[in-house]
Amino acid sequence: MATITDDSTNNGTVIYEETYNTSNSSFSSWIKEHIKEMMNLENTTIFDRAEILTTDNDSVFVVQFRVASRDKLDVFTSKHAAEVEAKIAKQTDLKISTRILKSNAAYKGFPQTDKFGYIF
Repeated sequence: MATITDDSTNNGTVIYEETYNTSNSSFSSWIKEHIKEMMNLENTTIFDRAEILTTDNDSVFVVQFRVASRDKLDVFTSKHAAEVEAKIAKQTDLKISTRILKSNAAYKGFPQTDKFGYIF
């Protein structure tokens, strides 16, 4: 049976997301460097994963940074967010929006075996 668990504790998943709208041809190299800088903040303790997502629109890119913990999100917003936003603002032909996604519940699927699939 599928289960739902409360995930709103300090250990729940937190994503810091940046959405970019750009037609700048140098964006690809810039975003890779930006991700490296973000991942290295606080000796690599704030974010533990980054992922670049594309959309159907070739000029829209989404970067999701998984925050190591909700406490680390507070460190990022209090110590680093303003500096990061200032660096991004220096980029020409780049529109950005950011948001923070916090997990409230986790869903686990049906148990499976490697021979029979789902167990009911």
